[in-house]
Amino acid sequence: MEHRQDDASVASGTGGGSPGTTSAGSGAACTPGETRACYTGPATTEGVGPCAAGTWTCNADGTTFGPCEGEVTPKQEDCATEADDDCNGVPPIVCPGPLECGNAFGGPGYDEAFGLSIGRDGRIAISGRYQPPVDFGGGALDPNDPESGAAYVAVYSGDGSHVFSHGFAAGPHYPPRVGYDDAARLFMTATYKTTLEIGDVALTSADGAVEMNVASIAMDTSGGVLWTRTFQSGQPYYGGPGAIGLAPDGTGGVVTIGAVSIGADLGNGLWEPVDGSGSYVARVIDAEVDWVVTSENAVPLDAASAPGADTVVVGVFEDALGFAEVASAGGGDGFVLDLDPAGAPSWALALGGTDNDLATAVAVDGLGRISVAVHSAAGFAIGGQTVAPGVSLVRLAPGGSVSWAKHLGDGEVFAVDMADNGRVVVAGRLKGVANWGAGPVGELDSVIDYVLVLDEDAGYAWSTTWPKLSQYGHRARFDTAGDVVVVGSFEAPLDFGCGPLVSAGSEDIFLVKLDVP
Repeated sequence: MEHRQDDASVASGTGGGSPGTTSAGSGAACTPGETRACYTGPATTEGVGPCAAGTWTCNADGTTFGPCEGEVTPKQEDCATEADDDCNGVPPIVCPGPLECGNAFGGPGYDEAFGLSIGRDGRIAISGRYQPPVDFGGGALDPNDPESGAAYVAVYSGDGSHVFSHGFAAGPHYPPRVGYDDAARLFMTATYKTTLEIGDVALTSADGAVEMNVASIAMDTSGGVLWTRTFQSGQPYYGGPGAIGLAPDGTGGVVTIGAVSIGADLGNGLWEPVDGSGSYVARVIDAEVDWVVTSENAVPLDAASAPGADTVVVGVFEDALGFAEVASAGGGDGFVLDLDPAGAPSWALALGGTDNDLATAVAVDGLGRISVAVHSAAGFAIGGQTVAPGVSLVRLAPGGSVSWAKHLGDGEVFAVDMADNGRVVVAGRLKGVANWGAGPVGELDSVIDYVLVLDEDAGYAWSTTWPKLSQYGHRARFDTAGDVVVVGSFEAPLDFGCGPLVSAGSEDIFLVKLDVP
């Protein structure tokens, strides 16, 4: 196959003349009507996607070949077509059509979503893990070191249009989480082993013996990195050290939660947990650590900002909480911890009985009301309310008194969010049958995923369900209009009313906005 680079020359390979070819004006002859295959695009793209060779034809007087006719060369990807327009072998991007219909992102591997945040300007940030390359709308992301695991953060406008996306090598234990503050800064936590490159910034482990690094990253509205701060963790343990979650505090800082192990440096010197592992809650602002509190008996699982720059943290603990003077009733108990702006406990509450219980998700509204998702093995009573076995949503007033408890059935809750009118949205998974207030949902032996909206008094407002599609579930948040944005993973076709979203591989990522009455 010969390649013609421009109208002035005929070349073999990537350029220059070659025996048996004709350069314009050289006087050498070709046979009139003679044809040869030609391709002027990059050699690696020929035969990929729609890219294909064309034909040169010798002119009537036998002095030169004409143009390469009929060839198809790479061009800018067009999301309106199903073709691999740039012929790079990466599945074509999906047009960010009406977000109410759902958008899908992914490739042939496992691509998953774990983080979701909605900014005051309506922007939508998602984060998670993926197997590169994947195009989130701004070009294929393919980090330099995918063997250690790849993670992403992607931002879209309220209608689903791509704003920016980053892909980076990351540790395998905890996927990145994201959160907006009121000033449109986007914060992210991420876990990495040796190097994390995001945008123009490269974070490198200062000590080759460090098992894992936990980074807090602040970004501007275009995805530029404002600042970073890294904690170092030592030896590994089951579950692995890493960043678990975060909560922007509304004053320019971010409170992060995570797990660490022997030899952890949290910015205030080495910490050596007696049993080898522990957890932390830390506030970082402008790349500086403001405060850190630690526990060897608790694992924080979620955090949310509260009025007055307080932070509410939930999780699970045994014996004594450590973050505050609270004791377990037996087994593992859930906890709710309110930290003031200086990191001191304002109040703390144990959620549990003599069996195993844990608090997995939390949200706080503008009035300081708190919604906590609780998993209980045997049930328990608290504040005059009964928390039944299975999954419940518990509403707390500012200060921690219990307002109500709503049983959601068996299963799990992945995320909760609150609107300022007291409504709460729950992203969960139901095993068997439940009744949230509008009749039975599910079947005896079924497992379904759901999004449920309750009003401020625990009354049923709205819900939608679909078959279980992913091991890791989904996340849901209210947008500025009171509708619900959902991100998750799927493998089987998923239809939100505009035709099915189809996975390009093992699991892909979906993003959808659901109209809530």
